[in-house]
Amino acid sequence: MLKAAKRARPDTEVLMMTGYATVEQAVEAMRLGADDYIQKPFLNSQLIDRIARIGKVRALIHENRILRQELDGGRVIYLGRDDSPEGRAARDAAREAASAAREASRAAREEARAQAEEVRALAAEQRRDADAIRVQALAAAEHARGAAAQAQVEARAAMAQARVEMARGADEMRRGADEMRREAGRLQDPAHRAEVIAENRERGNEVTDEELRELSPRLMRQADELDRQADRLARQASEA
Repeated sequence: MLKAAKRARPDTEVLMMTGYATVEQAVEAMRLGADDYIQKPFLNSQLIDRIARIGKVRALIHENRILRQELDGGRVIYLGRDDSPEGRAARDAAREAASAAREASRAAREEARAQAEEVRALAAEQRRDADAIRVQALAAAEHARGAAAQAQVEARAAMAQARVEMARGADEMRRGADEMRREAGRLQDPAHRAEVIAENRERGNEVTDEELRELSPRLMRQADELDRQADRLARQASEA
């Protein structure tokens, strides 16, 4: 776009605006004829200053061109040196205009170099920030991997402990079922029932022989149910 604009209107003042300025882009823009460039984001005052500076330079160049045209086409230009007051004034004005134009051009170049240096410094700082972020990201990823590995180790240990506890619980339930069966078998013995009745009477409890006979099958059923629960718990322990 800059090339096309300068081909169509060589005298068009161009201020390049970009959000992704690099030193190479700035140098290329100035080489192609841009009067100045500015990087986004910028303040309105900065934009106004850049435009005013371009206008001042262009005004000096235009004034110099007019003076040269006047000197080339007016009566003061002849083969000899015109030492008239008008001639000297014209020459002085032309020299001043040319000097001002050179000074403005030099200032613009200095400003462009300073801005290019700022861009390089900013790019270096951004690279350092990016490197720091990458280092932090790598450290965070490594920490996350370590934490995940530790969590897996702890989870496996917890599962192993749970299996041990479940198997232990199943064994306790089977032992309890066996004890209930033994007691149910003893309750079928009249002599044992008599002993139980006597012990309860000493404690102030009244229990009959009929109640003890009925208790024996209930204990057997409860023992069977306890065995079934122990089997389920053992299967859960082996599958965990």
